[in-house]
Amino acid sequence: ATTEPRDLMRTDPDTGAAVPLRQQSCHAVFADGYVELSAVLTDDPAHNLAAYRARGDGLHILALGSPDPDADWRRCTAAGLPCSAPAGASRRIDYGSRHGEARFRWFMLQPQASPEGLLCLVRNETPGLVFQPEVSRHANGTEALCEVIVHATDPAALASRLSTVTGNAPDPIRSDPTHALRYTLDGGGSLTLLSSAALHERFGADAARNVPTDRFAALQFRVHDLVATAALLTRNA
Repeated sequence: ATTEPRDLMRTDPDTGAAVPLRQQSCHAVFADGYVELSAVLTDDPAHNLAAYRARGDGLHILALGSPDPDADWRRCTAAGLPCSAPAGASRRIDYGSRHGEARFRWFMLQPQASPEGLLCLVRNETPGLVFQPEVSRHANGTEALCEVIVHATDPAALASRLSTVTGNAPDPIRSDPTHALRYTLDGGGSLTLLSSAALHERFGADAARNVPTDRFAALQFRVHDLVATAALLTRNA
């Protein structure tokens, strides 16, 4: 169950005014994390998502929670990763029992530093507005977004960049770290890097055959009852 689409806004750093990002989003909100469905309403090549939209629809944004995005920005830029400046953003919340403006502070890596997709670090400054129980109960039993999987040509090389972004080191999933690595994220959940061989091993050749390389590739959700979820998906074809 998703929320109603709302315009995303950026905060003008000089005036504090909310300025349209020419992008609308709705959300499937869980007790932990959410999935954002986003539509870009402009062909402006300067839009944050322009470099990734050329690929067509897909999994193009990964937002990692951060208690201090300004400190993360300083770490990333000091390491030579090109990033946008930390900025404010907002969207209107009209669901649940509490209404108002959800506010965020965030920055993103520039596309040359994150070809897999738009990678950003975000502090949610109004979590009580975003995570309301009225929108976090779902018929398919989903309780949390617990893993994001990146399909990488060279997981070890990607890890050298992501360790700077996250401030953490990954753990090898098996004895050969060139094929599969996993970051345990501070806010819960994990970020997993899989080579093509590891992706095929985990999901099977049929599922992994046409998954593009060097992209955000898959999501894993925790559900209340796996059998009930599978039955619901089957009923809905």
